[in-house]
This record gives sequence, structure tokens and C-alpha cells, in this order.
Amino acid sequence: MKHSGAAPFVHESSVLATHSYLPRICSICISFLVALSSIGASKAQSSVDQDTVAQTKQVTIVTNLPPGKVGVAYSGSVSIHGNSSRYQYSVSSGALPTGLRLDANTGAVSGTPTKAETSYLELRAAPASGPAATLQTKIAISGTPVPQISVTVSPLSSVVQSGGSLRFHAALEGTSNTSVVWSAGAGTISNTGLFTAPKVTSFTTVNITATSRR
Repeated sequence: MKHSGAAPFVHESSVLATHSYLPRICSICISFLVALSSIGASKAQSSVDQDTVAQTKQVTIVTNLPPGKVGVAYSGSVSIHGNSSRYQYSVSSGALPTGLRLDANTGAVSGTPTKAETSYLELRAAPASGPAATLQTKIAISGTPVPQISVTVSPLSSVVQSGGSLRFHAALEGTSNTSVVWSAGAGTISNTGLFTAPKVTSFTTVNITATSRR
């Protein structure tokens, strides 16, 4: 109660009666404030949950996967937009074109395609904790496959006397051009494969190489 400077013109019984209602009024006020406080906390929690969902939806996979050509080094990338966390990248379904690989840590796609094809795949980016993001995409590779050429030299090993000679032969597969370029680590070798050993005073190993001209 508020009192002015003059004494109130009330009976003592009235003052006591007024004071007897204070505990009930105060308890009602306290209960009401607690209820308001609880409602405010509930709304705040709801707002946080909505923000978390919105942030999750903004995390998307961004790709730079241009068309490639057979036999030409390929360079592409997979990354995350909307989050600075570290992610692990993988192919969750499908496959990369033959000859390409995906770096799980950096998202780099590299290699040399060996086959003309269009590969459909699903990429997955997973953080250390939390939901993963996925994206379905494709990579197109065009061109003619590069023939795989193999060269076999015979004899595979031999012993030649110091200053002596030995003829080597080369067999090629995967090409119609059967000519090769010969080279020797020591001594000499002709364009027909005739090797002349160097003059040495101790046992010496010499490598003979035949390279396809394609």
C-alpha cells in the first residue's frame, strides 16, 4: 500500500484485512510470471530448431565436372557450398569413367580416361558428424580409345663377353607399326637390335631398351 504523509483514516481491522490478501495476490503474480517465462523458453527453442534445419538445407554439393576426352588428362572437382566443415567425398552409387579417381579428402577428380562413355553416378559428402549431402550427376567422355601397345624384348637376359656382340629382337602388340628405337645403357646397339658390349674388366650390367614408334 502507498501512504501519504498524513495518517490514513482507516480502521486497524481494515488494514489487517487488506494485508491478509497480499500472499494470495503475490502467489498469483508469481505463477503468472513463471508461465510467461516458460512460454518464452519454448518459443526460443523452437526458433533454434528451425535455424538448424535451415542451415542443413543450405549445405549442397557443388561440382565442376566438364566433359573429357579419351587419352587426355582430366581435371574436375567436388566441393561443399554453405558449410566450412571438413567433408569426406565418395561415390555412393554408379561409377566414375574408366581411368578417373576421386580424392576423398579434397574432392579432386583426376586421371586419364581410357574409354568413351557417359557415366551416371551419385556423389556423397559426409562431415565428421551430422547429415551427409548427396548429388546425382554425370561425366561424359568422348573420343577414340588409345591403343595399349606392349613391347617384348628377347632374349630377356644374356651374358656377353667384353667387346662381344648379341642381337636382340622386339615383338610388338597393339599397333601395326612394328619398328622400335633401340638404346643401350653402355656399349652400342644398332637400329636393327645388334648390341656390341663395352670392353670392361669386371662384371657389368647393361640395360637394353626398345621403344615403340607407334
